Parts: sequence; structure tokens; C-alpha cells
Amino acid sequence: MMARLILFVAAVVLVAMLLTGGFREGPLGPSTTASIEALEADPGQWERKQVRVTGTVGQRIAVAGFGGFVLTDEAGREILVVGQANPASPGQPMTVEGQFVTAFVMGEMSMPAIIVGAD
Repeated sequence: MMARLILFVAAVVLVAMLLTGGFREGPLGPSTTASIEALEADPGQWERKQVRVTGTVGQRIAVAGFGGFVLTDEAGREILVVGQANPASPGQPMTVEGQFVTAFVMGEMSMPAIIVGAD
């Protein structure tokens, strides 16, 4: 229950930042392929960089007309993907490319996210 609340709050914050242009800081450069594990292990190294991540589509999210979903790796690690209007069906593999951000931090918990179409 708490994880879903955090996910919802992170999604709302991300949508608000998208609407206000909070992620538009100029060209991001080429994407670097990264695992969800690598992004979680050292988020500071990846913050606001263009990344390409592969995983399995999980729970879908819709907030204020923007789409998103959770992408999960084989170990169960999750990352929120925002800005993808029509992701594959849940359970399907998918590769996404976008800007990495740490959307939410509360003590030891954090919510990594990829903003698709942020460049």
C-alpha cells in the first residue's frame, strides 16, 4: 500500500514538472544503456542523463492525461517510466529511452524514474 502511494505521489510530481518544463534543460546527448540495478546503485551518476533501459512492463499509471508505467527487471527492481502514452501490455518486454531522474526520496526509500520525450 505504501509503495503504491509513493508511486502515485512520484507520478504527480513528475507530471507537474513536465507541465512546467522542469526537465527541459537543452540537449541531453546520446543515450547510454543501463540496468535498473546500475541506476539504483548510483543515481547521482545518472541524474538527468539520457539512458536506455530494458525490462518488463508492469502496472500502468495515468495522471492528468499523461501515461506511464512501472518497468521491472528480472530481479524485481522497478523504475517509473513517465510520458509513454501507449506502453506494451503488462508482462511484455520493453526498452525505453529517456532522461533519468530521482523523482522521490524519503529517508532510505527513493523512486527512480525515466522521463520519455524529455529531450
